Amino acid sequence: MEFEYSILLGNPKYYSRLGYKPAIEFNIISPFDVPPEYFMAINLQGKNSLLNAKVEYPKEFLI
Repeated sequence: MEFEYSILLGNPKYYSRLGYKPAIEFNIISPFDVPPEYFMAINLQGKNSLLNAKVEYPKEFLI
């Protein structure tokens, strides 16, 4: 599918083992008020490009 990033909200102790880093390191901002170390991303293409973006979720995912 050639997606550039995978972004998740999860435990950094677990996901850092899989290569995920705090999303803020890629200039990706969480739409939720969560500690930045729990909002994580990985560049699936192996690049270190910065996005300078804020993630938006469809209203169906927001409670």
